[in-house]
Parts: sequence; C-alpha cells; structure tokens
Amino acid sequence: MPAGTMRARTTVSLTTPYGTYSLPVDFAASMDEIVPPVTIEVANGVTDQALIILGTSGIETIQALAIVADVAISVKLGVAGSNVAFALAAGAQLVLMGTSLTAVSVSNASGGVALITYAAAGT
Repeated sequence: MPAGTMRARTTVSLTTPYGTYSLPVDFAASMDEIVPPVTIEVANGVTDQALIILGTSGIETIQALAIVADVAISVKLGVAGSNVAFALAAGAQLVLMGTSLTAVSVSNASGGVALITYAAAGT
C-alpha cells in the first residue's frame, strides 16, 4: 500500500444553559502505509473478528484508525483475548490518531448483519 498522510478534524461542542463551548481539534500525521476505506459484513453473533489491517497490508503497527458501523457493535483495541470491549453506537465514529496498536477486533450482537467500514494507517 502507498504512503500518505492521515488527517482528522473534529469539533467537540457542549451546550449548556450558559452558552455553547467548542473545542476544535486538528491532527495530521505521515504514515508509511495506508489501508483505504474497506467495508465488511460481520454476521450477528460473531465475537472478536479481527479487522484485516496487519500483515497483508504492509502495516505492522496501526498508528491511525477510523471505524463506523451501521448497527451497534463492540470494539477491542489490541489482542482480543486480553482487552475489554467497548460499545460503539450505530453510526458513531471511532477515530484514533497517534496510537500504536497491533490488533483490532469487532463483535456484533445487534441481531442482524453489521456493515463495518474502516480505514487505517501505520508503519
């Protein structure tokens, strides 16, 4: 896969009775290898399915990752057996930049097939 730059731009906003507070965040990092967006189907009941990012793509360490699914899923960062899954709501985005991961896996207990789209970059 080619080298390139991954960029993330987000604005976190909090609205209170006293006003709205915003925190804009921009981050960019050059990566040796990039996996462009891939969409996979994960059947209901599947646990700890590894996302195919490492090895065949040329990435040994994931430094940037983006995941979104059309249904609620759970995600484990790092080796599946030794990490706790966290919930990712349907349509919510998980974006990590500046990380150092050696594995990512997903589980689907939504009651239907999950369409999961992800992109990654690293070295």
